[in-house]
Amino acid sequence: RSRGLGDVYKRQILKEHGYRVPGFLDWYQERGFGFEAVESPYRMPYVGEARAKSELALRWLDEHRGEPSFVWLHQVVVHLPYEPSAESVALFADPASESDPTAAGFDGSRAMAIDLASGARTATAAGAARVAARYDACVRDADAALGGLLDGLDARDAWSHTIVIVTADHGDELLDRGRAGHAWWTYHGSLHEEILHVPLFVWAPGVAPRTVDTLVEQADVAPTLLELAGLGAPEVAAPEAFEGRSLAPLLAGRPLPPRPAFAESTPAGFYVEPEILGDLRLRSVIDGPWKLLVSQGALGVKKELFRLDRDPGEHHDLAATEPAQVERLTRLLGDWLLDARRRSFALRRATLRPGAEAPLGAILDSRQWLDP
Repeated sequence: RSRGLGDVYKRQILKEHGYRVPGFLDWYQERGFGFEAVESPYRMPYVGEARAKSELALRWLDEHRGEPSFVWLHQVVVHLPYEPSAESVALFADPASESDPTAAGFDGSRAMAIDLASGARTATAAGAARVAARYDACVRDADAALGGLLDGLDARDAWSHTIVIVTADHGDELLDRGRAGHAWWTYHGSLHEEILHVPLFVWAPGVAPRTVDTLVEQADVAPTLLELAGLGAPEVAAPEAFEGRSLAPLLAGRPLPPRPAFAESTPAGFYVEPEILGDLRLRSVIDGPWKLLVSQGALGVKKELFRLDRDPGEHHDLAATEPAQVERLTRLLGDWLLDARRRSFALRRATLRPGAEAPLGAILDSRQWLDP
């Protein structure tokens, strides 16, 4: 869930404490996200846009020096269509795959992704290598833009009062399962690890360098940032608003109790389009080495079970041989869905029309309709 309630409340809390909240965004993030400024509207190609956006953010910080600010800088260069700079293409190009006739047409374009999703094009090993090279070149462009931003902060002697968090809203399939991109492009979205397993880097004053192996969620980012900013642990003060928890103890070298990680999407991402896709939902839960994928729709439910420590590529479905794990993880997923509905109910109670609270509460007490 990329549009979590915690993100909304994070901006509101920061605004209440005197923060400016500029956003340097693209396309569908332009409206309804509560940021003060929207710059650099979505366009193609992306070449050069990543560095320019970092420079734009630094100029904004110069113009608002001394003002507490929460800046969201959203880069899209590592995104279909893969259109990296010529310099990065040259660094990652594989002569063998570039010259292989079976790689023809695997150019990282929108047309390629659509053809793969529709079955008009079949993945090849050389094609996958060529697509991966273009993706890596895009990553290099994003890395260079991030480096420019960090160098700019360094030149401004900003590290004593600056927190930087780098993460991603999703990964991409690179022909892992015959497709490229993610749900919005393919209408064959998944919650496999190539989509869910994203980076998370945190720099903050007083935080020593370390690598943490604990399983965490994107929902943890908002409460973490608020606590690092000195505003306390918001998931304690407003548990109905925050699905995640602060990771500040992990950053300080202290343990946090392990807990499952959940995800939810549709085959088309945020484009639900029920008239085309029906009520199909994709959900997953990871608990320890086990991962359950559930595809739920009007025509039934499909469950797949993987053991990530032995099968990180999720190629061997163990649902038929591990029914106890399927049942256990299904129960965890149902509990999570029920909790989400209850928190949403708590947040909206004040806006309900008279008499609506009791029947809605009774529905929430029945979990049959929530179970995956």
